[in-house]
Amino acid sequence: MSREWPIVALVLLLGGQPTPAVAQLQQLKVEEKKSVERKVARGGAFSPDGKVYVTVSTPLQVYDSATGELIASKAAPIVKRQSDRPLFSPDGTLFAFVGRDLEGSSEFVSLWDTKTWKQSAIIRVPAPHSLAFSPDSQTLAVQIAGPVRDVVTSPTSISIWEVKGEKGVRERAVLWADVQFGEAVHRPAYSPDGKILFTGSRFWNTQTEEWWEFPGGKRLPEGVKALKNVSFDQDSKLFSAVADQGRKVWDVETGKEVDAGGFRGASTSSSVRDWSDAQVFSPDGKIRVAQEPPQKGLVLIDVGTGTRLASIEDASFPIAFSKDGNKLIGFGKGGFTTWELTWKKEPAK
Repeated sequence: MSREWPIVALVLLLGGQPTPAVAQLQQLKVEEKKSVERKVARGGAFSPDGKVYVTVSTPLQVYDSATGELIASKAAPIVKRQSDRPLFSPDGTLFAFVGRDLEGSSEFVSLWDTKTWKQSAIIRVPAPHSLAFSPDSQTLAVQIAGPVRDVVTSPTSISIWEVKGEKGVRERAVLWADVQFGEAVHRPAYSPDGKILFTGSRFWNTQTEEWWEFPGGKRLPEGVKALKNVSFDQDSKLFSAVADQGRKVWDVETGKEVDAGGFRGASTSSSVRDWSDAQVFSPDGKIRVAQEPPQKGLVLIDVGTGTRLASIEDASFPIAFSKDGNKLIGFGKGGFTTWELTWKKEPAK
Protein backbone atom coordinates (compact mmCIF):
# COMPACT_ATOMS: atom_id res chain seq x y z
CA MET A 1 0.00 0.00 0.00
CA SER A 2 1.29 3.47 -0.81
CA ARG A 3 0.29 7.07 -0.44
CA GLU A 4 1.51 10.10 -2.28
CA TRP A 5 1.35 13.68 -1.12
CA PRO A 6 2.48 16.01 -3.92
CA ILE A 7 3.61 19.16 -2.17
CA VAL A 8 5.33 22.24 -3.50
CA ALA A 9 8.94 21.87 -2.38
CA LEU A 10 12.51 22.56 -3.42
CA VAL A 11 14.58 21.68 -6.50
CA LEU A 12 17.52 19.28 -6.62
CA LEU A 13 21.02 20.68 -6.80
CA LEU A 14 23.68 18.46 -8.33
CA GLY A 15 21.67 15.42 -7.39
CA GLY A 16 21.42 16.60 -3.78
CA GLN A 17 18.72 18.40 -1.84
CA PRO A 18 16.36 21.03 -3.21
CA THR A 19 16.69 24.80 -2.84
CA PRO A 20 13.90 27.31 -2.00
CA ALA A 21 14.78 29.48 -5.03
CA VAL A 22 12.82 27.28 -7.43
CA ALA A 23 10.43 25.59 -5.05
CA GLN A 24 7.63 25.39 -7.60
CA LEU A 25 9.56 22.90 -9.76
CA GLN A 26 9.53 19.97 -7.36
CA GLN A 27 7.13 17.70 -5.53
CA LEU A 28 7.84 15.36 -2.65
CA LYS A 29 6.60 11.81 -2.95
CA VAL A 30 6.26 9.78 0.24
CA GLU A 31 5.63 6.11 -0.39
CA GLU A 32 5.17 3.40 2.19
CA LYS A 33 7.54 0.66 1.07
CA LYS A 34 7.31 -1.91 3.81
CA SER A 35 5.46 -2.52 7.05
CA VAL A 36 6.49 -5.35 9.36
CA GLU A 37 3.69 -6.37 11.67
CA ARG A 38 5.54 -6.95 14.90
CA LYS A 39 4.47 -5.66 18.28
CA VAL A 40 7.36 -4.17 20.23
CA ALA A 41 7.60 -1.70 23.07
CA ARG A 42 7.53 1.96 22.01
CA GLY A 43 9.79 3.09 24.86
CA GLY A 44 12.94 2.49 22.83
CA ALA A 45 15.15 4.19 20.27
CA PHE A 46 16.26 3.84 16.66
CA SER A 47 19.94 3.94 15.82
CA PRO A 48 21.02 7.16 14.04
CA ASP A 49 20.91 5.40 10.66
CA GLY A 50 17.55 3.77 11.43
CA LYS A 51 18.84 0.23 10.90
CA VAL A 52 18.10 -1.11 14.38
CA TYR A 53 15.55 -0.44 17.09
CA VAL A 54 16.31 -1.15 20.75
CA THR A 55 13.93 -1.58 23.66
CA VAL A 56 14.96 -1.70 27.31
CA SER A 57 11.89 -3.17 28.93
CA THR A 58 13.94 -6.11 30.32
CA PRO A 59 15.54 -7.83 28.62
CA LEU A 60 17.26 -5.39 26.30
CA GLN A 61 16.17 -6.37 22.78
CA VAL A 62 17.67 -5.32 19.45
CA TYR A 63 15.56 -5.54 16.29
CA ASP A 64 16.37 -5.17 12.61
CA SER A 65 13.96 -2.38 11.71
CA ALA A 66 13.74 -3.46 8.05
CA THR A 67 12.73 -7.06 8.73
CA GLY A 68 11.52 -7.02 12.33
CA GLU A 69 14.00 -9.80 13.12
CA LEU A 70 15.22 -10.01 16.72
CA ILE A 71 19.00 -9.57 16.49
CA ALA A 72 19.93 -9.75 20.16
CA SER A 73 18.31 -10.24 23.54
CA LYS A 74 20.41 -9.39 26.58
CA ALA A 75 19.85 -9.41 30.31
CA ALA A 76 19.84 -5.75 31.35
CA PRO A 77 19.04 -3.50 34.30
CA ILE A 78 15.41 -2.52 34.75
CA VAL A 79 14.67 0.81 33.07
CA LYS A 80 14.06 3.46 35.69
CA ARG A 81 11.02 5.06 34.06
CA GLN A 82 9.52 4.62 30.61
CA SER A 83 9.42 8.42 30.31
CA ASP A 84 13.23 8.57 30.55
CA ARG A 85 13.82 7.29 27.07
CA PRO A 86 17.09 5.58 26.09
CA LEU A 87 19.35 7.11 23.46
CA PHE A 88 22.16 6.36 21.02
CA SER A 89 25.31 8.43 20.74
CA PRO A 90 25.28 10.49 17.51
CA ASP A 91 27.86 8.18 15.92
CA GLY A 92 25.77 5.13 16.83
CA THR A 93 28.50 3.31 18.75
CA LEU A 94 27.04 3.70 22.25
CA PHE A 95 23.61 3.21 23.78
CA ALA A 96 22.60 4.54 27.18
CA PHE A 97 19.66 4.57 29.56
CA VAL A 98 18.89 5.14 33.23
CA GLY A 99 18.37 1.84 35.02
CA ARG A 100 18.04 0.40 38.49
CA ASP A 101 18.76 -2.87 40.24
CA LEU A 102 16.12 -5.51 40.90
CA GLU A 103 15.44 -4.21 44.41
CA GLY A 104 15.01 -0.68 43.09
CA SER A 105 17.37 0.67 45.72
CA SER A 106 20.15 1.76 43.36
CA GLU A 107 19.89 3.84 40.18
CA PHE A 108 22.63 4.31 37.61
CA VAL A 109 23.37 4.92 33.93
CA SER A 110 23.82 1.77 31.87
CA LEU A 111 26.18 2.23 28.90
CA TRP A 112 26.31 -0.35 26.07
CA ASP A 113 28.68 -1.08 23.18
CA THR A 114 26.48 -1.38 20.06
CA LYS A 115 28.98 -3.58 18.18
CA THR A 116 28.82 -6.40 20.72
CA TRP A 117 25.62 -5.41 22.55
CA LYS A 118 27.36 -5.84 25.87
CA GLN A 119 27.16 -3.45 28.78
CA SER A 120 30.44 -1.56 28.65
CA ALA A 121 30.14 0.60 31.75
CA ILE A 122 27.94 1.59 34.66
CA ILE A 123 27.94 5.26 35.61
CA ARG A 124 26.96 5.77 39.23
CA VAL A 125 25.74 9.19 40.27
CA PRO A 126 23.08 10.11 42.82
CA ALA A 127 19.55 10.26 41.36
CA PRO A 128 20.29 10.19 37.60
CA HIS A 129 17.36 11.63 35.69
CA SER A 130 17.88 12.25 31.95
CA LEU A 131 20.75 12.01 29.49
CA ALA A 132 22.29 13.86 26.53
CA PHE A 133 25.29 12.90 24.39
CA SER A 134 27.57 15.64 23.10
CA PRO A 135 27.46 16.05 19.29
CA ASP A 136 30.92 14.46 18.94
CA SER A 137 29.82 11.43 21.02
CA GLN A 138 32.79 11.90 23.34
CA THR A 139 30.88 12.87 26.47
CA LEU A 140 27.58 12.07 28.16
CA ALA A 141 25.70 14.64 30.23
CA VAL A 142 23.85 13.00 33.12
CA GLN A 143 21.18 15.14 34.70
CA ILE A 144 20.95 14.74 38.46
CA ALA A 145 17.60 15.47 40.06
CA GLY A 146 18.00 18.12 42.76
CA PRO A 147 16.67 17.57 46.27
CA VAL A 148 13.28 19.05 47.12
CA ARG A 149 13.80 21.55 49.90
CA ASP A 150 11.62 24.27 51.34
CA VAL A 151 14.05 27.02 50.44
CA VAL A 152 14.17 29.78 47.85
CA THR A 153 16.52 27.86 45.58
CA SER A 154 17.25 24.19 45.11
CA PRO A 155 20.46 23.04 43.45
CA THR A 156 20.39 20.72 40.48
CA SER A 157 23.38 19.52 38.54
CA ILE A 158 24.69 17.95 35.37
CA SER A 159 27.46 15.40 35.65
CA ILE A 160 29.66 15.35 32.52
CA TRP A 161 31.27 12.01 31.76
CA GLU A 162 33.99 11.22 29.27
CA VAL A 163 32.88 8.02 27.56
CA LYS A 164 35.50 7.53 24.84
CA GLY A 165 38.74 8.71 26.36
CA GLU A 166 41.99 6.76 26.58
CA LYS A 167 41.54 6.53 30.35
CA GLY A 168 38.14 4.91 30.05
CA VAL A 169 34.78 6.14 31.27
CA ARG A 170 35.32 8.82 33.89
CA GLU A 171 33.65 11.91 35.30
CA ARG A 172 35.01 15.12 33.79
CA ALA A 173 33.01 17.78 35.67
CA VAL A 174 29.89 18.52 37.69
CA LEU A 175 27.94 21.67 36.83
CA TRP A 176 25.75 23.13 39.55
CA ALA A 177 22.87 25.50 38.88
CA ASP A 178 20.42 27.02 41.31
CA VAL A 179 16.79 26.89 40.26
CA GLN A 180 13.84 28.61 41.87
CA PHE A 181 11.93 26.61 44.45
CA GLY A 182 9.19 24.64 42.73
CA GLU A 183 10.72 25.08 39.26
CA ALA A 184 10.65 21.88 37.24
CA VAL A 185 13.83 20.50 35.69
CA HIS A 186 13.41 19.17 32.15
CA ARG A 187 15.41 17.15 29.63
CA PRO A 188 18.94 18.30 28.76
CA ALA A 189 19.98 19.10 25.17
CA TYR A 190 23.19 20.09 23.37
CA SER A 191 23.32 22.50 20.45
CA PRO A 192 24.70 20.68 17.35
CA ASP A 193 27.91 22.75 17.48
CA GLY A 194 28.43 21.67 21.09
CA LYS A 195 28.74 25.25 22.37
CA ILE A 196 25.59 25.27 24.49
CA LEU A 197 24.15 22.70 26.86
CA PHE A 198 20.62 23.15 28.14
CA THR A 199 20.81 21.42 31.49
CA GLY A 200 17.08 21.13 32.01
CA SER A 201 16.76 24.46 33.80
CA ARG A 202 19.60 26.75 32.66
CA PHE A 203 22.00 27.07 29.71
CA TRP A 204 25.71 26.31 30.08
CA ASN A 205 28.19 27.92 27.69
CA THR A 206 30.73 25.14 27.17
CA GLN A 207 33.36 27.56 25.82
CA THR A 208 33.26 30.38 28.38
CA GLU A 209 31.98 28.10 31.18
CA GLU A 210 29.24 30.54 32.12
CA TRP A 211 25.66 29.95 33.23
CA TRP A 212 22.97 31.65 31.19
CA GLU A 213 19.37 32.03 32.16
CA PHE A 214 18.72 32.40 28.42
CA PRO A 215 21.05 31.99 25.39
CA GLY A 216 23.29 34.94 24.62
CA GLY A 217 23.53 35.76 28.30
CA LYS A 218 20.03 37.24 28.25
CA ARG A 219 17.35 36.97 30.88
CA LEU A 220 14.19 34.99 30.28
CA PRO A 221 11.81 36.97 28.04
CA GLU A 222 9.05 38.83 29.81
CA GLY A 223 6.15 36.56 30.60
CA VAL A 224 8.20 33.35 30.21
CA LYS A 225 8.61 31.50 33.49
CA ALA A 226 10.43 28.40 32.32
CA LEU A 227 11.50 26.49 29.22
CA LYS A 228 11.15 22.80 28.49
CA ASN A 229 11.71 20.38 25.59
CA VAL A 230 14.50 22.51 24.16
CA SER A 231 15.90 21.63 20.73
CA PHE A 232 18.26 23.46 18.38
CA ASP A 233 18.25 23.74 14.60
CA GLN A 234 21.09 22.06 12.72
CA ASP A 235 23.05 25.32 12.38
CA SER A 236 22.79 26.08 16.13
CA LYS A 237 21.45 29.53 15.21
CA LEU A 238 17.89 29.02 16.46
CA PHE A 239 16.43 27.11 19.34
CA SER A 240 12.91 26.01 20.06
CA ALA A 241 11.24 25.38 23.41
CA VAL A 242 7.85 24.97 24.98
CA ALA A 243 7.17 28.11 26.98
CA ASP A 244 3.85 28.69 28.75
CA GLN A 245 1.09 28.13 26.19
CA GLY A 246 3.04 26.80 23.24
CA ARG A 247 6.27 26.22 21.38
CA LYS A 248 8.29 29.28 20.46
CA VAL A 249 11.54 29.92 18.59
CA TRP A 250 14.37 32.34 19.43
CA ASP A 251 17.62 33.48 17.87
CA VAL A 252 20.47 32.00 19.91
CA GLU A 253 22.77 35.02 19.58
CA THR A 254 20.32 37.89 20.05
CA GLY A 255 17.71 36.19 22.22
CA LYS A 256 14.94 37.64 20.04
CA GLU A 257 11.85 35.60 19.25
CA VAL A 258 11.60 34.82 15.55
CA ASP A 259 8.82 33.64 13.29
CA ALA A 260 10.45 30.40 12.19
CA GLY A 261 7.61 28.39 10.75
CA GLY A 262 9.91 25.69 9.48
CA PHE A 263 11.31 25.07 12.92
CA ARG A 264 8.12 25.61 14.83
CA GLY A 265 6.18 23.16 12.72
CA ALA A 266 2.50 22.61 12.18
CA SER A 267 1.29 23.78 15.56
CA THR A 268 2.37 25.82 18.55
CA SER A 269 -0.24 24.18 20.72
CA SER A 270 1.02 22.74 23.97
CA SER A 271 -1.18 19.71 23.25
CA VAL A 272 1.33 18.57 20.63
CA ARG A 273 3.69 15.86 21.86
CA ASP A 274 6.66 18.17 22.20
CA TRP A 275 9.30 15.56 23.04
CA SER A 276 12.75 16.77 22.08
CA ASP A 277 13.09 13.66 19.94
CA ALA A 278 9.96 14.81 18.10
CA GLN A 279 12.22 17.30 16.35
CA VAL A 280 14.05 14.99 13.94
CA PHE A 281 16.06 16.47 11.05
CA SER A 282 17.22 14.94 7.78
CA PRO A 283 21.00 14.39 7.57
CA ASP A 284 21.47 17.66 5.68
CA GLY A 285 19.25 19.56 8.13
CA LYS A 286 16.81 20.77 5.47
CA ILE A 287 13.77 18.65 6.35
CA ARG A 288 12.27 18.36 9.81
CA VAL A 289 9.81 15.70 10.95
CA ALA A 290 7.41 16.67 13.72
CA GLN A 291 4.58 14.98 15.57
CA GLU A 292 1.12 16.16 14.62
CA PRO A 293 -1.41 16.40 17.46
CA PRO A 294 -1.77 12.96 19.09
CA GLN A 295 -3.06 10.17 16.86
CA LYS A 296 -2.81 12.24 13.67
CA GLY A 297 0.56 11.15 12.34
CA LEU A 298 3.70 13.01 11.31
CA VAL A 299 4.41 16.08 9.20
CA LEU A 300 7.52 16.78 7.06
CA ILE A 301 8.53 20.44 6.93
CA ASP A 302 11.00 22.41 4.83
CA VAL A 303 13.19 24.07 7.44
CA GLY A 304 14.14 26.95 5.15
CA THR A 305 10.64 28.07 4.17
CA GLY A 306 8.29 26.51 6.71
CA THR A 307 6.39 24.74 3.91
CA ARG A 308 4.59 21.54 4.89
CA LEU A 309 6.08 19.05 2.46
CA ALA A 310 4.06 15.97 3.40
CA SER A 311 1.91 14.34 6.03
CA ILE A 312 2.10 10.68 7.00
CA GLU A 313 -0.96 9.21 8.65
CA ASP A 314 -0.77 6.29 11.06
CA ALA A 315 2.85 7.13 11.89
CA SER A 316 4.37 8.05 15.22
CA PHE A 317 7.63 8.60 17.04
CA PRO A 318 10.26 7.34 17.54
CA ILE A 319 11.39 7.99 13.96
CA ALA A 320 14.72 8.10 12.11
CA PHE A 321 16.14 9.01 8.71
CA SER A 322 18.31 6.61 6.79
CA LYS A 323 21.93 7.71 6.47
CA ASP A 324 21.39 8.99 2.90
CA GLY A 325 18.21 10.85 3.88
CA ASN A 326 16.09 9.01 1.30
CA LYS A 327 14.06 6.95 3.76
CA LEU A 328 12.18 7.37 7.01
CA ILE A 329 12.06 4.48 9.43
CA GLY A 330 9.54 4.39 12.25
CA PHE A 331 6.24 3.03 13.45
CA GLY A 332 3.27 2.78 11.12
CA LYS A 333 -0.11 1.18 11.61
CA GLY A 334 1.26 -2.35 11.33
CA GLY A 335 4.55 -1.96 13.19
CA PHE A 336 8.04 -1.20 11.83
CA THR A 337 7.54 0.82 8.64
CA THR A 338 9.83 2.25 5.98
CA TRP A 339 8.80 5.23 3.87
CA GLU A 340 10.72 6.18 0.73
CA LEU A 341 11.19 9.90 0.02
CA THR A 342 11.70 10.95 -3.59
CA TRP A 343 11.66 14.27 -5.40
CA LYS A 344 10.17 14.62 -8.86
CA LYS A 345 9.64 17.50 -11.27
CA GLU A 346 6.19 19.01 -11.13
CA PRO A 347 4.32 18.57 -14.45
CA ALA A 348 4.20 21.73 -16.57
CA LYS A 349 0.88 23.52 -16.53
